[in-house]
Amino acid sequence: MRRVAVLLSLVVASTAGAQGSFEGVVTYQMGNSGDTWQYSAKGSKVRMDMSNAKMPGGVSAIMDMSALTTTVLMNQQHMYMTMPIPQSATLPDSIHGSVTKTGSEVIAGIPCDDYVGTDAKGAKSGTVCLAHGMGNFAQFGANNPLMRQYSSRISGFSGAMSGGGFPLKIVKEDGQTTMLATKVEKKSLDASLFSIPTGYTQMQMPAGMPQH
Repeated sequence: MRRVAVLLSLVVASTAGAQGSFEGVVTYQMGNSGDTWQYSAKGSKVRMDMSNAKMPGGVSAIMDMSALTTTVLMNQQHMYMTMPIPQSATLPDSIHGSVTKTGSEVIAGIPCDDYVGTDAKGAKSGTVCLAHGMGNFAQFGANNPLMRQYSSRISGFSGAMSGGGFPLKIVKEDGQTTMLATKVEKKSLDASLFSIPTGYTQMQMPAGMPQH
């Protein structure tokens, strides 16, 4: 069964969600690998930049919640592909459980609350530290059908997401930190950051994938 902490750590939107009020950049460290990830938000748009030693130039994803599209940028190849964000999704019947607040802490200067997930059999998962008041992270908006399904199936989920849910730390059940915000910068961002760079060529989508 997919644990509640994993549900909260999804970073690729499956449906559209409101972004809330945060504008700026959050830098994350991913586990102990030294990999970094930047999350930038402005209005209805989000950009995620991922890079590591095995991926020169990195890969970026731009999510436009008004146009309901995700654009993936392959920066080394100067190529991109755009696909629609699906507007319907259903959780597996096996997903049920609860989330419980266990404490609070301050990460990268931002207060957040720790929530532990428990599945339908009573097994506990890891911990997610959610900041409130920063708006909704990527797909966590109230308009997302999956969020409404989570709320109906997972006790305490609505309360955890009240005031917006923005993860600053994710810790697995074995105590390993898989995602940690190291810097939160609230600042105005140029709109060009959320556009396809000049000189990038559109890549044809693989057969069977939705076109846009």
